[in-house]
Amino acid sequence: NGLYMLDEDFNYAMLNDRYLELLNIPDGVVKVGTSIFESIKFHANRGDYGNGDPLELAEARFTELKKSVNGVREMVTSSGKTIELRHTRIAAGGVVVVLSDITERKEQENKLKIRNERLQQIQIEMAQSEKRIAKIIQSSPDAIITIDRKGNIQTFSSSAERIFGYYGDETIGRNIKILMPKEIALEHDYYLERYTYGKTSTIVGNKRVVNGVRKDGSTFPLELQVEAVEMDEDEIIYIGTIRDITDRLRMEAEVNEAREQAETANAAKSAFLANM
Repeated sequence: NGLYMLDEDFNYAMLNDRYLELLNIPDGVVKVGTSIFESIKFHANRGDYGNGDPLELAEARFTELKKSVNGVREMVTSSGKTIELRHTRIAAGGVVVVLSDITERKEQENKLKIRNERLQQIQIEMAQSEKRIAKIIQSSPDAIITIDRKGNIQTFSSSAERIFGYYGDETIGRNIKILMPKEIALEHDYYLERYTYGKTSTIVGNKRVVNGVRKDGSTFPLELQVEAVEMDEDEIIYIGTIRDITDRLRMEAEVNEAREQAETANAAKSAFLANM
């Protein structure tokens, strides 16, 4: 470390070479018996104290030094070094100053600050993204349910509440099997254990028609599409989009029935005309 000591009149009583080296002070600028003001003027003229009239900057710094008590200051030199100065008042009225080059430490602190700011920005963006995704999920006319690799429900949209009759709070953390008939539920855990992300699947990425189970125990037909999303290593979430197709199947059945009745009527009419 650099070191110098001033007497009660702020003249150098002692100094070492490391002090001169840290502040890049040429030989002859300061020596024992010289006023610290000479050194301060040298730094001001060199630009170590920033822009402004060198003499005014020097006088201001000298006044500050005379008023200072024990403490720590930092100084950035014109060469870009950051020097830490630790002032300690002594009983005789003088000052002992220890100097350390903290340039590398400050650079690391600045890099860490930049990383932390970037991390905070990423966290803000993620939170905003999660809000947007949650809004999309909640506003979708189709039910959207997400589960983890063990089949535990993580999110349960408002449309899912309407379709299955559960409140979201009743389902979060419970296994998705509560929404399945027993014959499907028995195989579900086995499928999740065997699924490997990215490999061809008869379920993931495909649309299927299966039966669901409401809270009241009633079953109904639904159209299901499941997508797998890899979050981190060994962590997969499944996103299920569900549509209640009860009304659609009933309408299809009614159309088919009407078509069959029309075909039967046409056949009867043709047979009647053929026998006239």
